Amino acid sequence: MRPLCPRCIAGADGLCDPGLGPGIATLADRPGAGRGGAPLARSLAWALRLDPGEIALPTSLPALRKPSWLELFKYPRSIAAACATGLSQTGGVGLALWQVTLFVLVFKVTPPEASFLAA
Repeated sequence: MRPLCPRCIAGADGLCDPGLGPGIATLADRPGAGRGGAPLARSLAWALRLDPGEIALPTSLPALRKPSWLELFKYPRSIAAACATGLSQTGGVGLALWQVTLFVLVFKVTPPEASFLAA
C-alpha cells in the first residue's frame, strides 16, 4: 500500500497517516460535501445549528463606500504605537538571529563560545 503523504515516503513509517483520518472525516462530515458545495444558507444554518428556513440572506450586497486615506490618520497615537511596536520587534528579531554571528565577528570568539554567550 502506498503512503498517503510524501513525508511517509521519506521514512516516517506512516506516523503522519493517523492524523489524516480525522481531517478527512471532518471535511466529509459537512452538509453538502461531495455535491459541489451546499447553498450558503444551509451551510450557515449547519454552522449556527439553526433551521435553514430561519436564515434570510440579502438578495444583493450594499454599495461599498470608498474610504479616504485621511481616515488612517484620525488616530495618531495608534499609528505611533503600531510603528514603534513593529520597529522594536523587527530589531529584536534581527538581533536575536544575528547575535551569534556578531559575537564571532566582533569578539573574535569561536562559534560554540558565541552560542554559549548568546544563551
